[in-house]
Amino acid sequence: MKDFKINFAPLQGYTDYTYRETHNECFGGINEYYSPFLRLQHNNTLRNKDIRDVAQMNNVGINFVPQIIGGNIEEMETLFNYLSKHNYKRVDINLGCPFSMIMNSGRGSRTLADLEKIKTILSLIKSSPQLSVSLKMRLGLNSVEDSLVLLPYINKVNLHSIVLHARLAKAGYKGKVDMEGFTSFYNICNHNLYYNGDLLTVKDIDAIRNRFPKLSGVMIGRGLLSDPALALKYRKYESYVETEIKFMEEESYSRFEEELKIKNINDYLNNCDNKSIYKEEYFKFHNLLLERYNSTFEGGEHQILQKMKTIWEYFLPQTDKKTLKSIKKAKNIRIYLDVVNSLFKNSELS
Repeated sequence: MKDFKINFAPLQGYTDYTYRETHNECFGGINEYYSPFLRLQHNNTLRNKDIRDVAQMNNVGINFVPQIIGGNIEEMETLFNYLSKHNYKRVDINLGCPFSMIMNSGRGSRTLADLEKIKTILSLIKSSPQLSVSLKMRLGLNSVEDSLVLLPYINKVNLHSIVLHARLAKAGYKGKVDMEGFTSFYNICNHNLYYNGDLLTVKDIDAIRNRFPKLSGVMIGRGLLSDPALALKYRKYESYVETEIKFMEEESYSRFEEELKIKNINDYLNNCDNKSIYKEEYFKFHNLLLERYNSTFEGGEHQILQKMKTIWEYFLPQTDKKTLKSIKKAKNIRIYLDVVNSLFKNSELS
């Protein structure tokens, strides 16, 4: 089977360096972890928390890619220079953020409707051979035509890859992904292409891989925040399928035996997303995150508690509403841990 990569998408407020390190240690299965985007402040400097987040010393043991976002070419050039100065070899440019505050400043998806600005970005990439650059995009600002107009120019530039979220910026994260629009881009893209959008289960990943066999891989954000074991589950499924196919190719099987093998593969796939199998791993992950935030945060118990509550905005979404409400209302770490410990001890995760 063709090598198929799974990359962890960045989400502001969630996938900081502590989260990335802990996820890799407890689950893994990820080829590249991306940082939430670096951007310049009004005084043309970086926030200290962002500098810490991308520091090489805080991203040891993972394939780490810093992501940047800029309102103009001068900002992007400054960020390129910063990363080069600190010996980074990879960078991702965010051309996909759909949030209005970001777009109103000329950043993110707003750039997709500005061909001249895209040309200046591509020129910067050409003049920066020391960096291997990828683009994180959407199908367009208001129309799929936005990305299709840009693609002939993008195809001429040497890129590491493109990650394409299969929605328009105006859709945000609502509604269905636009598979027709993604197909149009996929058919004429010359670069290594990664699919992004609504990948929540092993079945979702498998379906995308089968539908678009030329893909280099996928990028997953919310799916991994809700199920941190998702990439690991897919890797195990992938290994199982490869083993079964190898046996079928090497041995002489009757049609009945081949059909039985295929049924076994389908049965394995149907059981992949059972969260109860990984209950101990989820609990360990949660506790290790809490331990590490406790050792790195300086704002006391309240700051740590609020950070852990934020995790549950995505983590294990099938958790019953009563438990989630109790987590949200917890006034201190002791009460919070009583609720979480009870969940993992007494509940079956679905």
